[in-house]
Amino acid sequence: MKEQLFHILKSTGFIGPELFLVSLFIILLIIQIIYPKTGQTVFAGMSSLGFVIYLKLILDQLLLVQLEGSSVIYYEMLSLDKWSLFFKFLFAIAGLVTSFFSIVSQDTKKMESGTGEYNAFIVILIAGLSFLVMADNFLMIYLAIELISISSFVLTFYGKKEKSAEAGFKYFIFGAFSSALMLYGISLVYGLTGSLLFSDTIFIEGVRKAQEFPLFLGFILILSGFLFKIASVPFHEWTPDVYEAAPYPVAALFSIAPKAGAMAVLFKFSYTFFKISPFHYNWKVMIAAFAILSLTVGNFAALFQKNAKRMLAYSSIAHTGFILLGLFALNQLAVKALLFYLLILLLMNFAAFLLVEKLAGYTGSDEISGFNGAGRKLPFIGTLAVIIMISLTGLPPTAGFYAKFFVFSALWESYQSSGVTMNLVILMAGLLNTVLALFYYMRIPYYLFFRKAENNNLILTSTISASDIFVSLLSIPLLVLFFKPNWLINLVETFLN
Repeated sequence: MKEQLFHILKSTGFIGPELFLVSLFIILLIIQIIYPKTGQTVFAGMSSLGFVIYLKLILDQLLLVQLEGSSVIYYEMLSLDKWSLFFKFLFAIAGLVTSFFSIVSQDTKKMESGTGEYNAFIVILIAGLSFLVMADNFLMIYLAIELISISSFVLTFYGKKEKSAEAGFKYFIFGAFSSALMLYGISLVYGLTGSLLFSDTIFIEGVRKAQEFPLFLGFILILSGFLFKIASVPFHEWTPDVYEAAPYPVAALFSIAPKAGAMAVLFKFSYTFFKISPFHYNWKVMIAAFAILSLTVGNFAALFQKNAKRMLAYSSIAHTGFILLGLFALNQLAVKALLFYLLILLLMNFAAFLLVEKLAGYTGSDEISGFNGAGRKLPFIGTLAVIIMISLTGLPPTAGFYAKFFVFSALWESYQSSGVTMNLVILMAGLLNTVLALFYYMRIPYYLFFRKAENNNLILTSTISASDIFVSLLSIPLLVLFFKPNWLINLVETFLN
């Protein structure tokens, strides 16, 4: 009993950053109750400071892991290693950028109440993601996904009143359905293997001895839960409505953080699964199918979108496909490519959503056709739009080029080492989809500079706003990192070596 208590107390010391976020969540709610008229700037400022502290705690943990190695905590429910620390670092940056975005966003400035709750749920969402990437146990994974999902449902309702209720309800229905599938899959796998810990010897032996079909079915159902969180086809239907209805900072956060969290666990699980499973080839084929479907459906649907926010939603589905391509390759280069891609995607997506909100504020519409001529009257914003859209496409001279180039390099290396033709087919599909993406991403610069304004509703201002500075800070690194990609590669390698 004493040993168990000592282990629990020792383990608690390893989740200090997560406990800090939970404490911040409670503090924000208490302040909201006691001082209900406190403004968004104060709450977002507190959240920003909280994420800076959270980032410092993560860097302290990185130093600890470098000195003492990885730690298994709470009886192998969680583990603290460099892999989980990288994603916690990414979440800290995403939370910090979301808080800054919430300060300058017009969507959040319009909130009449509940600003403390809004920021509190962003904080607890990041806490749930942190627990998710540390999880080594299916039950812990499920609990973390539920915490993330509930926070996401609530945040969706803070958007446009006429759309947020419908979108939030649709998100809830899809989330409940995928959670039920995942939970049933976990129960099947547990019944067949006798363990929920996927790195455990009992689990590995159970996989090798279990009947193939029910075990494969269980893993497919578990995969469904992950596919929902990363907005992969066919679990993507909620994405455009939720992104359109949610506040711009929330939509930007949804486009990167939950995807990164789910992919972190899916990568870790697949790495173990490929080594022990008798049907690992079928698993890779499924991953390839979901990747190509996400790329194709996301890109083709984005081509026909008139609303800029919905276009970005479908493009995020296509980006999910690129991330899954890295999972399909699953070699050392693919792991580096995935981490590099996610960091660049964070910058690109936040910059894109902030840009669209700024253009909507200037023109009075978030329809792409409403941006007609705005680039000529707002050349600074128009120039940033060109940089961001070129980077999202994956073209030089932007960091988005390297993000996709490394994924394709990983696929090519996988093809050369295995000689499997499917690897080459998937590589070609990715290249063709990159070309396809060019047509809808460049629509925004085209409308900004080459179409005449149809109305005189453009709101011009000679002063530089905080949002102008913020979108510049997100966009300029996309150019700099094209010429100095080693800066980011070295950061990735710090968490891998």
